[in-house]
Amino acid sequence: MLERLERAVANNQWLSQNPSTKVQHLHSNFSDHQAIIVKPEGISPNPKQTFEFEQMWLRDRGCNNTITSAWGPSIIGAIMPEVARKVQACGEKLTEWRMNSFGSVRKMLEEKRKLLLRAELDATKGVIK
Repeated sequence: MLERLERAVANNQWLSQNPSTKVQHLHSNFSDHQAIIVKPEGISPNPKQTFEFEQMWLRDRGCNNTITSAWGPSIIGAIMPEVARKVQACGEKLTEWRMNSFGSVRKMLEEKRKLLLRAELDATKGVIK
């Protein structure tokens, strides 16, 4: 017997405040479990730019300060559009903070990879001579 065990849970108050919410099950060829996506009203995905939180940011005090200032005061009973606005503002502020604090980490990694490749090539030339 096949049963779907992956479910989203919400109370009546939340559902009444977010009536357009949809739950989508994602299929996978690699697992018998299905991930779910809850799409509340007011949150629309932006396929052009993805935001990725980096674990290394947690070591910098500026990360916590940025999140605290971007999130703002807590609102009791906040509805999803307000939460979505806070999440978006937080992502934008973290992106700005990241560039000011760390610069382009991907660009630096690419430069270091090129230097490493050059050093490896030079080392093999020295062995072959």
